[in-house]
Amino acid sequence: MRTLKFPFLVKKGNVSLKIYRLDRGNCFEFRVPYYSEGKRRFDCYWDFDKARKRADEVLGGINVGGVDNLRLTGEERLILSRSEAVLQGVRCGLQAATSSCQEYSL
Repeated sequence: MRTLKFPFLVKKGNVSLKIYRLDRGNCFEFRVPYYSEGKRRFDCYWDFDKARKRADEVLGGINVGGVDNLRLTGEERLILSRSEAVLQGVRCGLQAATSSCQEYSL
């Protein structure tokens, strides 16, 4: 049997996350990170297989557009904020503006 190295990287599509292992003396605790309400949180498991299953669920949520799992960088927040400010003057939402731009470019 192959020995696993930690943090263990789980990939699904073009996203990935790490399962962390903590030594609790006589056993190991496995932690799966995720984001909820803009904060990083961890689900903890004593069984690696359950942690792996949860990691697959988290990654599946990201791949299908689970917004709670996404986080914007500082630069992305700045771009979004500036875009919304520009569009506020013309009474157009960001989604409508991007759809119009996409149609125009085709």
